[in-house]
Amino acid sequence: MTRPGAGGREAGGRAGAGGREAGGLGSAGAGGPEAGGLGSAAEAADEPSAEAAAGRTGPETAWNYLVFALSKSTALVMTAVELAHFAVRIAVVSRVAGLRLSAPLLAVGRPALAAALMAVPMAALTAWLARSPHAIPAGLVLAVALPVGLTGYLAALRVVAPELLRRGMAVGRAFLTTRARARA
Repeated sequence: MTRPGAGGREAGGRAGAGGREAGGLGSAGAGGPEAGGLGSAAEAADEPSAEAAAGRTGPETAWNYLVFALSKSTALVMTAVELAHFAVRIAVVSRVAGLRLSAPLLAVGRPALAAALMAVPMAALTAWLARSPHAIPAGLVLAVALPVGLTGYLAALRVVAPELLRRGMAVGRAFLTTRARARA
């Protein structure tokens, strides 16, 4: 007679049966090596699994990857839907206002290109900070990444859309001047 969870053929392949014949992985203390299980709890604790050594823990890892994939795919689908709506709105506004379709697309496309170019140094910086051997607080990463991103965006905007940068700087100077006069 086999004890419960020993995992031999007599176990019938029940859930929790630990033997190789039962198709299970075995559980700590579920049958000895002769039953195909892991052996004692001490033997199982002495031999860390490859998943544990790699930082993965089975079903939790699969669940995390699934949630990550679903969240990213949802974001991509929502972005695609918004881009389709944006294209329709631009086409309608261009037709109603009598504008060429290229004018609004250029007005949006150049700053979008500058933003994409800004993302390169920010991504590089945050990846470098993430690989630091020291735990860097998220607030500090943000405090460092924001000026780098702003500088990168302004530099990209100077190349991609210099007129837009000049107008933006003029608006900024006018705002600061008006604010300084209001305080005085």
